[in-house]
Amino acid sequence: PMRIGFVGLGAMGLTMAVRLVEAGLEVAGLDLKSAALDALTAAGGVAAGSATDAARDADLLVLMVVNAAQAREVLFAEGALD
Repeated sequence: PMRIGFVGLGAMGLTMAVRLVEAGLEVAGLDLKSAALDALTAAGGVAAGSATDAARDADLLVLMVVNAAQAREVLFAEGALD
């Protein structure tokens, strides 16, 4: 199945990531809050330890972060594009 890396499991992101899992896709998610990661794993997703882990071998990377500065942080400083 398609593998999706998902960064940002807040109010909107968690629901989106869970729906992707329910659709049969493999989802590796990352968030700063452990409760969000727990909810994703309870739904059948995988908790990623870093942005690089979330993006590794992903067919698609979804960023549900607050602003462009956070997106740059995830993509470049945290190495998701590596």
